Amino acid sequence: MSQNLIFNIAFWKSGTHSLNTALNILGYRSVHHVDSNNRRLSEYVEQNLANKQLLFTGLEQYNAFCDFDGYLYYQQLYHQYPNSKFIVMLRNNQDWLNSIETHKNNFVYNKDLPYLNTDWAKWKQQTLDEIQHFFADKQCVLYIDIDQDNCWQKLCDFLNKPIPDVDFPHNFKSKEFLTN
Repeated sequence: MSQNLIFNIAFWKSGTHSLNTALNILGYRSVHHVDSNNRRLSEYVEQNLANKQLLFTGLEQYNAFCDFDGYLYYQQLYHQYPNSKFIVMLRNNQDWLNSIETHKNNFVYNKDLPYLNTDWAKWKQQTLDEIQHFFADKQCVLYIDIDQDNCWQKLCDFLNKPIPDVDFPHNFKSKEFLTN
């Protein structure tokens, strides 16, 4: 597997699917949440971690990874895959919390799971602080606010790619997703 990979390392419901689409538009072989066999990326990571292998062993056909709980593994990924790049998708906290609640109410079958009762805003900020601390002196991380930033400009500058002549994708906005 190439060592020059791209990892989206945080947070779900923050534009990870849009980032995946954007990376594919730019010519990367990006995968979001599940591979072509419908196996969750996090299953590969957990299995490879248990087997003391590189975390993305078995996914060599891809060079960009989105929505796999990367906020848990960014330090290992940094050391296992030198010269890789890391992208943190951000979103307005209230919109993010609303999206989590919508997801919980519409797509999660067991609504009593303990992780669904987490103080999400506090958890998100603590996790983001840890990520920012780890990458503070490194040039391999990009933070993109899906709602505020010129996403193509920031992403393409970071990846040294020309900006495509299409709008930045905004896939699966909660209101649009639920009405389709």
